[in-house]
Amino acid sequence: MRIDRQHIIYDSDYLNQIIVYTMSRASKEMWGIWRLNVCEKGMFSSCPLLWEGGAKPLSVVSADKRNDPKDRPILPCVLPIRQQLYQQWAEHYDHASASLMRSITDMIYRYDFGIVGCYYNDTWDEYSSEAEQIANRLIKESADSADEVLAIMTTVYDVSFGAGYTRIPMDVAEHIYGLWLKYKSNDNK
Repeated sequence: MRIDRQHIIYDSDYLNQIIVYTMSRASKEMWGIWRLNVCEKGMFSSCPLLWEGGAKPLSVVSADKRNDPKDRPILPCVLPIRQQLYQQWAEHYDHASASLMRSITDMIYRYDFGIVGCYYNDTWDEYSSEAEQIANRLIKESADSADEVLAIMTTVYDVSFGAGYTRIPMDVAEHIYGLWLKYKSNDNK
């Protein structure tokens, strides 16, 4: 990665804080959002921010990965697609349902489980049809536990990809159950 531009106020020792999104199929430990603090004298020079394996060069004061290894961040390149699909859902459903659908899509995208595996592309919408089906089934059938959410998700994925091809992590079902509870509590107001 190369930092293209830098604005500097003082020509002296300084601390640069850089937020970097990294993606690499070669190293799942390295991908994610990193906050790097680089200390140098004068202008920012060409230097590595992290060595292979995550070791810091001398000029890097700190390097902190900001995301959980199982929970990938929403990449900036998908934000326009995400907004466009939300608008389409909001025109067809109400805003609360559209928000639930977008949140479920975010969760599936960030965990990137199963045979879809689209995280490294800007194809956030690859997860949207299953998320829409899951949200509609939750709204229609309700769910009283994460286990019931997992059963609904499994049914949706079995229809989409064939029985047994997608293993849904329980923590994803728990997060989606939390989203469902928030939707229900807002719907009853």
